[in-house]
Amino acid sequence: MGIKGGITFDEDGSIIFEEWPDRPHDQIVGVFSVMFTSQFVSPYQNQAAIDPVFEVDGTTGNNLLLQLRFDIKDMWMPGKRKQPDQAFRPYPRPANPAMAALIQMQPVLGYPWPTIILEVGNSQGVPQLVDIRDRALGWKTQINVFVSIAYNRNQTRTTDSWWACVAVRDTNANPPAANSPNTYPACQVLHETAKVNNRYPKVETPLVGNTIWSVPTALLYHPEPVPVLNPLLPASFDFDVDRIRRAIERNRNP
Repeated sequence: MGIKGGITFDEDGSIIFEEWPDRPHDQIVGVFSVMFTSQFVSPYQNQAAIDPVFEVDGTTGNNLLLQLRFDIKDMWMPGKRKQPDQAFRPYPRPANPAMAALIQMQPVLGYPWPTIILEVGNSQGVPQLVDIRDRALGWKTQINVFVSIAYNRNQTRTTDSWWACVAVRDTNANPPAANSPNTYPACQVLHETAKVNNRYPKVETPLVGNTIWSVPTALLYHPEPVPVLNPLLPASFDFDVDRIRRAIERNRNP
């Protein structure tokens, strides 16, 4: 058993591989979750008829017969199975029986896909996050929004860097061919932190200009229409990406 991970042998003989992320991983997830729930969950929590509007759908265990625990994750993406750092899906999904044919279920797990997921990397290469993103937004899933945030810890805190990106499904792409790769169609990048002198921005440097990144609410429901609620759902999910940077800055290990 190591500092960052371990192996647990359970009574039934199964083997559980565990990983414990360093700070500020959970703090980033927490800030993002608060921003999402404050806009799409909290305004409706006192209305029993429509509460919940979105459900959390990630980082939980699953008990499926004939499957070892370490082989089961919350999302059955093409390739390596993945447990997202945070995910949300609209509830109910589908909204009514007439929409059922539009909604894909995840293989084996049998649940609808989350429509928005968050992946956070601590000293995890950006190419790894991009690979997960491209598979998550491919034709074999029904994930529509992928938010990725990477913190790169360097030798000194003054040189620590970070990266953030919001990519979405290309909902206007042609239907996939039978032999299309699982990364088809190519995703569309809505927002991304810009490099400075060909380097990722430093954590200690505040972003300038408008730091509010918006994602159309329609993508949180596609291929279903956005429901009409009271109060109306916001037109977009808006989150302050510099608030994410500040969470990294104050919560990283010394």
